[in-house]
Amino acid sequence: MSVICSPVIAPAAGTLTGDRQTEWVLLTSGTTGMPKMVVHSLASLTAAIQSSSNPQSQIVWGTFYDIRRYGGLQIFFRGILCGGSLVLLERG
Repeated sequence: MSVICSPVIAPAAGTLTGDRQTEWVLLTSGTTGMPKMVVHSLASLTAAIQSSSNPQSQIVWGTFYDIRRYGGLQIFFRGILCGGSLVLLERG
């Protein structure tokens, strides 16, 4: 299954009661020792991604990383912010 991503996101129905900040606690890979828990915000997770007002519809983003982990989230956010298509594969 593939999903066409777009930087245009429709707001949810209803009234928001204010700005909601999120925190994401992710484990590091542990390649240099024991894995550590690191707190991220949406801003810190997307800081290195340059969103585009001119979506790159020819790009197809895909990952073997679990999107609930740092590497997979990076690809997920790139697909959302940069446009194109995002392919998520089933485990196995």
